[in-house]
Amino acid sequence: MLAPNDRSLFNEGKLDESVNALRDFLNVQNADDAKDASRQMGLAAVSKIYDWVKINSTWENSVDYKWRRSDDVWSGEYVDQERFHDLKVQHENAAEPTFFDSEISGYLVGFDVKRRRFHIVTLADDDISGKIDESFVEPSAVVSADSRYRAYIRETTTRFAATGKTETKYTLLKLQPDG
Repeated sequence: MLAPNDRSLFNEGKLDESVNALRDFLNVQNADDAKDASRQMGLAAVSKIYDWVKINSTWENSVDYKWRRSDDVWSGEYVDQERFHDLKVQHENAAEPTFFDSEISGYLVGFDVKRRRFHIVTLADDDISGKIDESFVEPSAVVSADSRYRAYIRETTTRFAATGKTETKYTLLKLQPDG
């Protein structure tokens, strides 16, 4: 493949920037490197390159890519199938969680101590369900379904750098009778 690359006297051309960005993406060593590459490149470019990596990993392909600049300088590298698999995993693990603790009132409609799961419907009719925190201490009073409680919830929203998708999970930290 030959792509024209106009170069100026003082800086690299646009294709050089793209090749360097691709090289940075392909040379990540861990999830932190993957997050840095994603921030630098932006979501649109990262998601397209990630899709390419994912396809090559799934189909166990190896790729030898090369670009030739207008001044006859070649750039590129060989990426083997194991490296595509490693890159896929590293970029999938490049996630940035944010935490938000809140206090809500609502009706407890499910509380499973054995599976450590809860389900509460807020007074605003929002459904919130998730896991019960490991440090959760069962209330001294009997917990009963369809009773009103004040729940202390941690909302964890994780943004995946490779796709931009977010995932929200809830954790019950504390539960007290309300009213």
